[in-house]
Amino acid sequence: MTIHRRNVDRPARPGRIAMAVLSIGAVAALSACGNGDNSSQNGTDSSAAAASSGDKGTAESSAAPTIKDVNAADFRSGPSYLFTYQIDGGKKGECFVAETGLGCTGTVAKDVPDVVVPPFEQQRPGAVFANSEGPDYGIFEGVPPAKKPLQPGERITVGTSQCTLTSDKLECWVGKRGDNNGFTIEGADRAITTMKTPLGTSFVGEGATSAVRPQAKGNRCGTIRSTQFPPFDGASVNVLNGDVPCDKAVSVMDEYVNTPPDGMHGNANVRTIQGWSCNMPTAAAMDADGLAAVCTDRSTGGKIGVPVE
Repeated sequence: MTIHRRNVDRPARPGRIAMAVLSIGAVAALSACGNGDNSSQNGTDSSAAAASSGDKGTAESSAAPTIKDVNAADFRSGPSYLFTYQIDGGKKGECFVAETGLGCTGTVAKDVPDVVVPPFEQQRPGAVFANSEGPDYGIFEGVPPAKKPLQPGERITVGTSQCTLTSDKLECWVGKRGDNNGFTIEGADRAITTMKTPLGTSFVGEGATSAVRPQAKGNRCGTIRSTQFPPFDGASVNVLNGDVPCDKAVSVMDEYVNTPPDGMHGNANVRTIQGWSCNMPTAAAMDADGLAAVCTDRSTGGKIGVPVE
């Protein structure tokens, strides 16, 4: 396995902006997964003890540290599972784990580029994320405080995501361990190491700037339906800026609010839909702008939104 801690080569973009804000590792053998929400059950222990062999007098092989699978339900908060961690008495960090992705705060190497995650300004990344496409850097914003710590020697598993904390490091990944879609956080300074080259979906220089256009009068285009986000079911879609056909506005927003949440896109649920950058503003921004969801076409400056009603 090759470790890439400071590899900032920009790989081919996957065609959409992914995991940059919390708001989103996996079971190495999926043996800890149960039915239902596939979260690990309380009280399960696993130890990898080496078998001892040889004549009498041969030193017995020492057992590897026992890892206990925690009950993920104890860490649940909304659609995600949250926990704090601490290594070598250092500053506490926070993580979330969802069915198909996860993310943690930590210390990012200085040579990792800044990120731009709409609706936020350019800034240093403060967190690392992973999903089935690979690891990436971003910001950990809008996450409620975790109520419970993951202790050394414990492992939490949710769906295909897993985090294991030992005395000196936190290791998290998604899917099969050998796919290296994850990261390691080590030491009291919480130094982040990605298991392979980060995706770089929000690195500065990758089309992060947006066009500025005069704001047009709001045009109410119609309503959307949503089973994924019930508060948006029956909500109206307005054109906020630019010349946007109503059928396009409704199509983009309808797809956005019907895309299943996976925990990888943070509290702001930042996603790219049909080439539009969409997000659900924070509570403060929602109060200020009166919008519950916003999508922007960076190439034209077109902007659509769902007003708070």
